[in-house]
Amino acid sequence: MELKKIKQQLESRLDTTSSIYEENYKELKKKLSDIDDLLDLAEAGGGPYHHERLAKKRQDVNSRTDF
Repeated sequence: MELKKIKQQLESRLDTTSSIYEENYKELKKKLSDIDDLLDLAEAGGGPYHHERLAKKRQDVNSRTDF
């Protein structure tokens, strides 16, 4: 039994060799790299400043709860 193709195949007219395409591609790659860096920072919990601030808060809480 032969399967019928349901979706239509689109023909691209995008010129991937043009200078405008290459400039846009490089700019997009840079933006994606910046977003990846921000995601890494978010996964790390906000960076070193926020880690230090949180550690100080923990020390304050621990010093108050020592009996």
